[in-house]
Amino acid sequence: MSKSTSASSSSSSGIKTLVSGPLCWCSRHTNVTMSWSEENPGRRFNRCEIHGFVSWVDKEEPSNWQKVSLLEARNQIRRYKRETSDFRSTIAESNAVIESLRSSTERNDDVEIRPCENQICELWDGAKKTMRTMFIITWVLMLITTSMIIISISK
Repeated sequence: MSKSTSASSSSSSGIKTLVSGPLCWCSRHTNVTMSWSEENPGRRFNRCEIHGFVSWVDKEEPSNWQKVSLLEARNQIRRYKRETSDFRSTIAESNAVIESLRSSTERNDDVEIRPCENQICELWDGAKKTMRTMFIITWVLMLITTSMIIISISK
């Protein structure tokens, strides 16, 4: 009876198959499930969805080396699942950080570009004023030079 209790408690962590077993005492069909309990790792049993353990499919208990191997494999699978879950959550967090950086960069680009545009416009306006001033000074100097040449020729 104690074996059936331990198998029943482990049935929730067992692996179901599609093979139907004998009927439970409640007249429901049972499914063949693999136990992952410490006492019966890898041992198949018939499981009722309502009542759990019904009977063993594998009549012989697993030997010690089978238990050790199967328990090690189970623990390794659990570790891989946990690591995979951790990796997925890390990737999701990284993607969220990347997305927030992208959106903040786009906002910052707009903020940084506007002052730069204003500075460029101010510099351009200053350059245009300087060019006009240089043009006017050049014409004034040319007129003065031409006047001096005309005055010196006429004397």
